[in-house]
Amino acid sequence: MEYLIFFLTSFIIIYLIYTIFVVRKKRALNKMKSSKDILLLCNIGKIDIEKVEFKKVVNLLALVNSLIISLVATLVLILENFVSNFYVWIILSCVLTLILLLPFILIGYKLIGKIINKKGR
Repeated sequence: MEYLIFFLTSFIIIYLIYTIFVVRKKRALNKMKSSKDILLLCNIGKIDIEKVEFKKVVNLLALVNSLIISLVATLVLILENFVSNFYVWIILSCVLTLILLLPFILIGYKLIGKIINKKGR
């Protein structure tokens, strides 16, 4: 139960911070058009960014990125119960984070691409 609470609170906090500092501000939103996240999303999701409403794309991106960060953080926290040595836990959590982030990002961005392409038709 504590992991679910940790996941939900970290998800909400990360999503709110991302929304306040990126989605709501025009200047940050304009910088986002040339960011690596958008370029990766365009390549993986096969999205033409000029044809979709950019603010909705950034909002979906904020949602997925918050989900990925919260999920990986929760899984690393769960790993803490299975490792008794602190230094081993630090090393394993770094390795687990590196292993999990790439597939989660690829899957999440692919899903965003499918959602946007389906709504665009």
